Amino acid sequence: MEDDTIVLFIVLRKSLHLDDKQIAYCVANAMQHFMYRYFKLQVGAVITHSSSLMNDNHLLSTTKWLSSQAKKNIIDVDDDIWEKLKQQYPIGKDCFCLREPELTNMDAETTLILWPSQYSDVPDYLKASRQDEG
Repeated sequence: MEDDTIVLFIVLRKSLHLDDKQIAYCVANAMQHFMYRYFKLQVGAVITHSSSLMNDNHLLSTTKWLSSQAKKNIIDVDDDIWEKLKQQYPIGKDCFCLREPELTNMDAETTLILWPSQYSDVPDYLKASRQDEG
């Protein structure tokens, strides 16, 4: 993958041993949640005419991502990488964390969605975990 490619990462917890149907559900829910956040940010920028919102890095990179090849990587990671991601990408600011208790019969975090960013900015430990690209 080229280093200047913008990519969205959807990260699943390997320790939950999700089956294919559960993974599909998590990914679909993650994309729905992500797009809701994006459009909410976009509408907020238009309504308020806020230059800080209009120039928000997440809004700009997502708009560019959507108008390009929209590369997505869906990966599963061990709990140590999961915790490392949560430390490096603040939840609510640089990533979203979803819980799917109906899938796991527990109130466990299942999915992290990172705002799209340039592949060259993605940490090496996350690149090493990459599995699917599309």
